[in-house]
Amino acid sequence: MIKIKIVFIFIMIIFGILYAYGQTYKEYKIISAWKESVEVYKSGKTFSLKAYIFSPSQLSQNEKRPALLFFHGGGWFEGNAQGFKRNCRSFAQKGWISITFDYRLSNFKDINPIHCVMDAKSAVRWVRLHSDRLHINPEKVVIAGQSAGGHLALCTGLISDFNDPEDDISISCIPDAIICYSACFDTKRDSWFYSILPKTTRIEKTSPYKNIKSNLPPVLIFHGQEDETVSYSQAVDFYNKMLEFDNQCILYPFESGGHNLWPSYHDKIRVVSEDFLIKAGFTID
Repeated sequence: MIKIKIVFIFIMIIFGILYAYGQTYKEYKIISAWKESVEVYKSGKTFSLKAYIFSPSQLSQNEKRPALLFFHGGGWFEGNAQGFKRNCRSFAQKGWISITFDYRLSNFKDINPIHCVMDAKSAVRWVRLHSDRLHINPEKVVIAGQSAGGHLALCTGLISDFNDPEDDISISCIPDAIICYSACFDTKRDSWFYSILPKTTRIEKTSPYKNIKSNLPPVLIFHGQEDETVSYSQAVDFYNKMLEFDNQCILYPFESGGHNLWPSYHDKIRVVSEDFLIKAGFTID
């Protein structure tokens, strides 16, 4: 009888742990195959920028889905959109329209980080302008970015300056939520950014941390505590200031994590991100 009782208690403990886990992290289900397409979202005399679009393979004519837009890292001068294709495929299988974008890269001559910011804002406006054709709900646009790309993601929501003169600024570039992976939050604390920024630009205007105010989109932050490229203290300071202004912000630290969180923390990032998005109202109907 005692053995039976012990086994029963053990089973209930395990069930409780599994139940608690299920209650803590909500995840999307795989519901569809995916398809990929490529479009030019912005061009000029010397550049042509592409959007790599991943969407569920079966969508009805008027069906709208939330969108997840990715900007790659690379110090504002290198990198490419290919690195987020795995993430895009994963979310497309779960009902999202997911897009990873090219943007102009600093060349230490006539292209600098301000152009990167302009392109990120142009990308969001392009998505909303073509939302019907792309099957996107324009009121459910999430932006995610790694390192410099995380800075760009934040700039779309927090920085009012640096709009491309060719953009229709009546179309909002402010996302409905932001996800950051090892992002640069305060450019005043980034000597590399300062070295490639035009000296005529006030660096405070480029710093998401310096431009925090009330009524911002919710932000989810992933950051390694051992990050030697962007210090963990930047993430903590940004998180605290967001809360001071009554904004929704979640900081998920990785105790042994460095600047590159992939592939070591891929699964945890996916689970926590999905939970954040579902609880923020980005459901798949």
